[in-house]
Amino acid sequence: MKTQKAPSRVHIESQPLAAIALKRPKAAASRWGFWLIVFMRVLSVLWIAQGLYAWMLILAPQYAGQPDFQLVPDARAGSIIFFCVIDLIAAVGLWLTAAWGGVLWLFDALAKSVLAITMPLLIRGGLTMPIATFVLLTAYFVLNFLAAREGDR
Repeated sequence: MKTQKAPSRVHIESQPLAAIALKRPKAAASRWGFWLIVFMRVLSVLWIAQGLYAWMLILAPQYAGQPDFQLVPDARAGSIIFFCVIDLIAAVGLWLTAAWGGVLWLFDALAKSVLAITMPLLIRGGLTMPIATFVLLTAYFVLNFLAAREGDR
């Protein structure tokens, strides 16, 4: 007659997770992951500059050679307010290399490009801004693709 063993308790010792990890994240372990992070940080600095410029248009427009903010048409004032907030939030997300930062930056960049093309009086820069945005978006997607492909290996 066979005797059945009682299920044994498995004792697993787990250590608490450290608040600060001293090892590199998976994406940064690759060469393309490193360049993606560098690209996102440089982009973040550019977007901080854009956000601060938008705040300057609100708080001190005379330094930007612009009329007083109260005299700006409502549509342009609304776009300035929208982008002065979104630019800085996207810049923080890009600096942190968070997924939401990249998504918010994509939304921000595409919204600016569409406004620059369809309503040139709202966003100044002519076709230069949409072309530069297209180049930055292409570089972002290529680096993201290469980092993901290298991380899969």
